Order: sequence, then structure tokens, then C-alpha cells
Amino acid sequence: MKVCYYNHVGKVSGAEHVLFALLRCLPSEIEKTVISPASPEIEGFCSQQGISHFRVGELRARFTLNPLQLLRYSLSAIRSVFQVRRTIDGIAPDILHANSTRAGMIATLACAGRPTQVIWHAHDQFRPHPITRVVCLLLRSSKRNSVIAVSHSTADSLRRLFNEKDVQRIPIQVIHNGVNADAYGSMPRKVQALREELGLQQDGFTAAVVGQITRRKGQSEIVETFAKLCQSRGYDSAFRLLIVGSAVFEHDRDYLAALKMRVKKLGVEQNILFLGQRKDVPVILQSVRALISNSSSEPFGMVLLEACASRTPVIAASVDGVPELIDDGVSGLLYQYGDTARMYKLLEVLAADQAYGKRLGEAARERTSKEFTLQGFSRRVEEFYKFLLAGSAPKLSTISDPQMVGADADCEGAGAKI
Repeated sequence: MKVCYYNHVGKVSGAEHVLFALLRCLPSEIEKTVISPASPEIEGFCSQQGISHFRVGELRARFTLNPLQLLRYSLSAIRSVFQVRRTIDGIAPDILHANSTRAGMIATLACAGRPTQVIWHAHDQFRPHPITRVVCLLLRSSKRNSVIAVSHSTADSLRRLFNEKDVQRIPIQVIHNGVNADAYGSMPRKVQALREELGLQQDGFTAAVVGQITRRKGQSEIVETFAKLCQSRGYDSAFRLLIVGSAVFEHDRDYLAALKMRVKKLGVEQNILFLGQRKDVPVILQSVRALISNSSSEPFGMVLLEACASRTPVIAASVDGVPELIDDGVSGLLYQYGDTARMYKLLEVLAADQAYGKRLGEAARERTSKEFTLQGFSRRVEEFYKFLLAGSAPKLSTISDPQMVGADADCEGAGAKI
């Protein structure tokens, strides 16, 4: 089986880390190649794993109704189609696995007239929009197209845009991402060193926000809410919020600057720390008593799974695929997006009751180790590949298959980095 993976950007964020984990875990019997723009991280990964890498230009395209921008983006898309098509002709893969919706659009056009199966790996929600209609038309245009959705919420958001005939015709398989729980095992010495480095008090309350700095992730509301918690405690330095991540894209840099200005204006600079991009996320997660997620849209939320593997209780906005990962009141705490008063209350609960937080964390770890393994994730993807090439009904094993539990040793090192 020859599978080629197409990533339309060179920058590495959540979807790229999922791709890295998948490539580490798929069996060597699958001949793997990667197509992407020039990228030290992607090319370095491929070199390390012995995977051939082929360069193409970066797709500069965003969904817009601005005619001038649309023209510019269309030209970029046309260039990408021809570059990917030329590369595919040289590789002749059985499957082209596109690692995003945009990549799926380019892959479909590039494989026109070819026998190659095209998988759109959907990491995003599909919202009603004129451009989304174009996306759906393109997805429906070929019998060779299929979809891997990262959550039932993502799959349902796509199905709602299709008629019943299309839903029956286009294979849409939900495959939750997995995590190597062993990479998030107890690391007391590293945790102690980090606490000393950041000046975190052993009996204090520290929470973290981990991920790309962007408006959709809702860091602004978290800053405002945590600042109120600090103010109610007389700006006690034992209360800390760690903001981990960077503004990956240029349009998010102003948002990051505004966040830092707001923290300064609120007088909580000693309480709220911006750590930037870090490679020690597992240690950070084990060093805090809560992870906060306030995304307006979160198809899956990989960092939530990493927190669960770290036994760190999660406080999260209950959007999109989040309830599929977090059992409210059992393995984490959920609130309706926009209800910052509820977010504040849940922070107070975990700050006041450390034992309760530990119970949530233990339950989260247990569920993650059974239901969201990397080995289970990669095996389901491999089975989907076989289904597409065989043309028979898929017999996809569940992620909680006992044979898969605790089987991530072969995928060691696949923990995400921010």
C-alpha cells in the first residue's frame, strides 16, 4: 500500500502534530511519502523517520468573499493543484491523505482522472457559508473522495450540508485522535524543577492555557476571568495562570499583543505568565491543577486529551467535539461557551478542593488510557485505508479494543509539542 500525505502549509500546529503521530505509528508495510511546503520541522521529521518528502509551494487561501483576495487565493490554489498533480504523477500512490479541508480540495483537483483515493482529514467544523457550499460541491464531485472526521460533531456538521443521497454515497468515518499516555506519565523531578523555575508555590493554585494564541481559542476571556479570581484573593502570588503557545499566524500577533497589554492594565503581571512556545508541555500539564479551554469552536481539542493523560482536570467550554472527550463532572468540568461566570465558579471549586481535582484527573487518565490510544487511532486509520482499497464494508475495530489498550510503546515520542 502506497499512501502519500499532503499538508498545505509548512507551519506546524495541531493538525501537523496529529499527522506526525500517525506517521510514527502506522506499520512499515505502508509506503509513506509526504508533500508539503518547505518546512524545517516537517522535513526534519521526515528525515528522522526515513520518509521521503516532496516540496510544493504553500497554499495561500482563506475563505473570503472579497473579490481581490479571492482572485489572489485562486491563483495560489491553481499553482498548488498543478504542483501536487505533478508530484503525484511521480509517486503514483494508492491513497492521497490530505491533512485538512483545504488540502482535500487541492488533492481532489490534483487527482482528477487518476485512480488515487483521496481522503479529506477534517480537523475543523463545517459551518453554513457560501464558500462551504463550494467545498461540498468539490467533495461530492468524485467517487474517490472520502472523509476522516476527528469527532462525531465534525462529521455531523458536514452531513448537515449534504442531502441524504450524498450522505450515503460519501464515506465519512469518525476516528478520534489518540495520545501516548506513557509520554504523560509521572515526572516529579521535572515538575519540581519547572515549579522552581517559574516560582510556583507548592500549595498554591496554578492553571494553564495551552495552544495557539488566536481569538478563536478565547484566551482573552480566560485572562479577564482569572484576573477577577486574583483580585478576589488580594492578588495573592500563589494564584498563577500559565499561557503557553504562540501566535502562529501573522494576523494573531496583534491579538497576543493586546492580551499582554490587558494583563498589564489589570495589574496581574505577577499572576499571569506568558511562556510562549514550549517543548515541555507534558511537564507543564503535570505542574498545574487545571487546564482551561475556552474555544468558541473545538472539533477535537488534542490538548484536552493530553491533560487527561497527565491526570490534570480540565475546565472547558462545551463546544463541538469537547463533550466526546470530557465526561462532565466525572473526568472534567464543562460550561456553556460565553458563560464566564460559570468558568469563574469552576475555577473557585478546583482552587478550594484539591482532592476533588485529583479524582477528576484520575478518572480522566483511566478513560484516556482505554479509549484514546495512539495505537487504536493508527489502527483505525489503517483499516479505513484497507476498506477504501477493497471497496467492501468497513469493519473498524473500536479504540477501546482490549488488544489496543496500553499498546503505544511502538509510538513512543508522539506527544504533542506547542
